[in-house]
Amino acid sequence: MTELDQRLPAALARALPPKRRKALDSPLRRRIVRALNAAAEPRSLKELTLAVPGCGLSSVSYHLAVLEQCGCVAVSEDPAGPPCCARLFASSLLGDRGVAEALEATRELDRSG
Repeated sequence: MTELDQRLPAALARALPPKRRKALDSPLRRRIVRALNAAAEPRSLKELTLAVPGCGLSSVSYHLAVLEQCGCVAVSEDPAGPPCCARLFASSLLGDRGVAEALEATRELDRSG
């Protein structure tokens, strides 16, 4: 199954604002958002890469940039952390009912990919 086969189903996509639709139109970005939503604290790029098995650092980094551009992640700096982990990411989507519904409806689809 290709990533195109795992895009956000049309009915779910129509219910979301354009930037959220773009953010959630990728199974990897949905997996990243789920990992961020489940985290008690912001996570580094390295932590997110470990939380999303089967994805490389550069791929997770790219998709985090898309999520950031869409306003779906908050980024903070950890000046005490090592350079590889200085940027910390947190979900800006907690509490968004439409996003929660889309993430739940696509959970199995994203696992099977």
